[in-house]
Amino acid sequence: MIALSVPFLLLFILFLKLSHWQWQRAQTKIEQIACYQAQRQRPPLTQQDLPDIALTPEKFRYHPIQLQGTLDNAHHILLDNQIEAGQVGYRLLTPLINQDNNYAILIDQGWLPRGNHRDVLPQLPTLNVPLSLTGYLDQRSNNRFIQQTIEAPDHRWPLRVQQLTWTVIESKLGQPLLPLYVQIESNEYPALSKPRIGGLSPQRHQGYAVQWLALAITVAIIYLLMLKRQLRGPRI
Repeated sequence: MIALSVPFLLLFILFLKLSHWQWQRAQTKIEQIACYQAQRQRPPLTQQDLPDIALTPEKFRYHPIQLQGTLDNAHHILLDNQIEAGQVGYRLLTPLINQDNNYAILIDQGWLPRGNHRDVLPQLPTLNVPLSLTGYLDQRSNNRFIQQTIEAPDHRWPLRVQQLTWTVIESKLGQPLLPLYVQIESNEYPALSKPRIGGLSPQRHQGYAVQWLALAITVAIIYLLMLKRQLRGPRI
């Protein structure tokens, strides 16, 4: 019976941990949405606020911002492995240049399809005129399991990256870079795809948490029934 108990116990613990993980994800998403809604009510930041943003960037996520400048079309960044409607592609981010300060900030121009061949990059939009952009600040969490931000063949512009590791991108760019990017909401210059808070909704995470918990309970019931039958012994 001990040999049979071990796999049941492992499954029970695994399903409980998965349920707890999904519940934590739901709580994190609820807090993220609340932060988004609160920050969007604040007055927009401007170019003059960039040095303050650089000191405490985590305080300014989802904060509205209005910027003027020119896109640095020589230094496009393609964030790899981004999914839209089940299709693999890139998020296109481009530095905005402004002569009033030393900081560059990335503008998220939206999603582009990868195409049939990874070696062939998509056609990138080019704007060489001064722009006035309205949007909000955002950031992406990095995957600790990704060892290389830039793959060896991709150390060239446009820069194809696996995640937004700001220090790596800043060193390639050669100037100070804010560790946030701008989601565009300007009607004059709409993004290639609409910004959204990514991932599943809190309700979906909660639903998955309940499913994993139900599986844990099911495993426990099956084990108890088998244990009860074992203790009764064979029928005479």
